[in-house]
Amino acid sequence: MASRGRALLARQAAGFAGVGAIGFAIDAGLFLALTTWCALAIVPARVLAFIPATMATWAINRAAVFQSPRGHHGDPAREYAKYLLVQGLGVGINFSVFYLAWKALPAIPALLPLALGSLAAMVFNFTGSRWIVFRSR
Repeated sequence: MASRGRALLARQAAGFAGVGAIGFAIDAGLFLALTTWCALAIVPARVLAFIPATMATWAINRAAVFQSPRGHHGDPAREYAKYLLVQGLGVGINFSVFYLAWKALPAIPALLPLALGSLAAMVFNFTGSRWIVFRSR
């Protein structure tokens, strides 16, 4: 039984990472389009790109990664609100870890703090998605 639980966890983690890559592509593509073609300022473009990217990742995670074996899905609006909250907190964790690592180790390339922030946020987002957003699955 424990090995089945580990296998499910591994499948969900791998699926979540793959969906995250899709979300990143949507987020980055919209961000670049809004800043380049629409000449939108960086912060509004960042916010506007984040929303559809999280909608897409929520829908894919809901349907494919954390699908219910009984076909039961929670209220979509409530579930998405929880997902958006978890993802928003993940952004805060990402930026905080990035900033702290960048300040603590100024001589290292900026890519390392960026990777540390992304990794911390991914772990938080997966855990929050698995245990809070899609808990009934």
